[in-house]
Amino acid sequence: MGDLSAMAIGIIVILVSFLVGGGAIWLSSSLKEPLQFVVSNLGAIIIGSGVFSTVGAWISRIQLEKQMTGRFLAARELEKAGIVEVGKWPIDIPRSAVKVDILVIRAHGWFSMQGTAIVDVLSSEGAEMRICVVHSRSPVIPVLSSKFGESEEDCRGRIIDSVRGIVECAEEARKNQVRGRLIIKAHRLVPVHTYYRFDEDQYVVWYPFRRVRREPPLLKLNSVGWISEFFREDFDRFFSEDDVETVYDTAKPEAAPEALNTFGIDKEVLRRIFVDRSA
Repeated sequence: MGDLSAMAIGIIVILVSFLVGGGAIWLSSSLKEPLQFVVSNLGAIIIGSGVFSTVGAWISRIQLEKQMTGRFLAARELEKAGIVEVGKWPIDIPRSAVKVDILVIRAHGWFSMQGTAIVDVLSSEGAEMRICVVHSRSPVIPVLSSKFGESEEDCRGRIIDSVRGIVECAEEARKNQVRGRLIIKAHRLVPVHTYYRFDEDQYVVWYPFRRVRREPPLLKLNSVGWISEFFREDFDRFFSEDDVETVYDTAKPEAAPEALNTFGIDKEVLRRIFVDRSA
């Protein structure tokens, strides 16, 4: 409807310009110089202005509609792929989440701020939290320590501290009659991105080649779309592989102390955590 209205207005403008301009040119024939020259040229200018301005407006409108259509189609393609928005790190674990998946190197500082949320999630009936970190004995530790600008011992220590902090949160939730399940696994591969899933929302963060002070871009995904499916299925498959070791599982508490000690947590620390739980 809008296109027809714009075209009708354009045609009217052209007709009016021809009538007014043509009338001026016709009138000029009965005039004497120099007035004849002025009126005749004025009529030609009116006709030319009406035609060119209308055609120019039509062309501009067509170009604008093409741009808007292109942007709309691009937005549709992004939506179909599963991309909701692009933001910046950090994010928080929603305390009401029931399904949580996390794939990180260590997220030492981030996990230290998520303690309450972890306890709340694990206190929910039927909740499941799956966390996968780099193994403290992985051969990629020297590469990661160089990337983070720290010693191998510090890099390994922060990974261990992250897992210890999560286990302490889980044991705290256990005291509150934990109803959710927490599984922590460790891999020995070179990480290329971090992945977070909180129920239907998913987030992906890529690692920079070098350590930078700027926060990395955060890609938010929904539960549908081929990009969403790719990362979700990739995590599910990776988490279930045999060479990704289980270091803690609330469903198998008897195996936790030995597995965590093998991971690198000191026996005295484990004794404190698990004795406190049984007290």
